[in-house]
Amino acid sequence: MKYSLNLLSEYIDGEIKFKQLIEFIDILGLNPSIIEKNNDVILELEIPANRGDLFSLIGITREIIPFTKNKLLLPEINFSEDINDIKGIEIENLNDCPYYSSRIIKNLENISSPSEFIEKIKKLGFKSSFLPVDISNFVMAETGQPIHIFDLDTLEGDIIIRRGKENEKITCLDGNEYKINPDILVISDSKKAVAIAGVMGGINSCVTEKTKNILIESAIFNPIVIRRGSKKLGLITEASGRFEKGISAEITKFGMERTAYLIKKMCGGKV
Repeated sequence: MKYSLNLLSEYIDGEIKFKQLIEFIDILGLNPSIIEKNNDVILELEIPANRGDLFSLIGITREIIPFTKNKLLLPEINFSEDINDIKGIEIENLNDCPYYSSRIIKNLENISSPSEFIEKIKKLGFKSSFLPVDISNFVMAETGQPIHIFDLDTLEGDIIIRRGKENEKITCLDGNEYKINPDILVISDSKKAVAIAGVMGGINSCVTEKTKNILIESAIFNPIVIRRGSKKLGLITEASGRFEKGISAEITKFGMERTAYLIKKMCGGKV
């Protein structure tokens, strides 16, 4: 991902000059490289393999704060549950998926992303899509927790986290069809695989212009299983890179609630 100094400053209670921020990041050994300098400074960083938490704006800010007298500003989460709809979740092997959480949001307004939000997404290295998807990508960059959004109306029966079946296939969001097998962890409904877990969602359950009801996924997957599956498929994504380095349950829950808050705030709907 890319890092915006303007966006990093939003999580700091106080003012820090850009030059200081660069110096602090350099002291941390992250070798900042400026790739764009206009109204903002956009950076690429060298993140150590054992520091998955630094693949996020909040993670970097936590490391910067001790150099200053400022405090970390955590983003807002404030919403109420409006409906009591439940989607069944079945995890076949807790070693593959020790933690899986989801929320349903119904009757949202699937509008285009506001121009200022699109600008934020671009600064972080993402292409804009539908607003709920843009929000999920923003929260991943903000917190480090990969988030996936399913079109709820495409899901049949319960959600099942399981291994792939021999000769099973899924067409993903990149438009390519992938053969999956028992080495690959998938998210499935009662009839079909709807995502390659921790890597990429399927086109059969993706958000479209017609989407009104969604299911938000925020989970922890076994890093070894994700790494093995990603390499086997030749499919490396922003999500898989984070899962391979490890995700904490605390961030998983925070990412879920932050996503729900922003979607409700920007798209409406009932949570």
